[in-house]
Amino acid sequence: MEPTVIIAAIGLVTTAASPLLQTALTARNAKVAWRRDALAKVYADALAHAQSLESLIERVTDPYGSHRKWADVPHVDLISARLRLHAPEAVLVAWQELRLREDQLRFDLDENYPGLGQTSDAVPADSSELLNLTAAINSFVGVVRDSIGS
Repeated sequence: MEPTVIIAAIGLVTTAASPLLQTALTARNAKVAWRRDALAKVYADALAHAQSLESLIERVTDPYGSHRKWADVPHVDLISARLRLHAPEAVLVAWQELRLREDQLRFDLDENYPGLGQTSDAVPADSSELLNLTAAINSFVGVVRDSIGS
């Protein structure tokens, strides 16, 4: 075969395959973008919940501080479900630890500080439940940052 015919055949094949290749690459990029956007949204919701817990800590340790309105964040079960779907295992484990420490603090508040917010009582800043929750918040934020590479 002549080199000209071979070059022409290669050109014809690449021209014919180009739309198929472009379609496949576009579909792959769209899937990657969708996954990245879903992960960013669930991380933002989870971090907003973590921030609301930091506000709770400030509120319960300072009886005379401002008691502003609670943040409007999605329910923790919705965040948990989306994290299970999209997040790496390390993020999910850190989230579960955060939720455990939150539940422990809320139990402690209900049991030992029933009049909190109505009286001048405050939770001591060195309370083990507060310290554990603060550590869990910091750990969760760190794991999320590591997950997104910042």
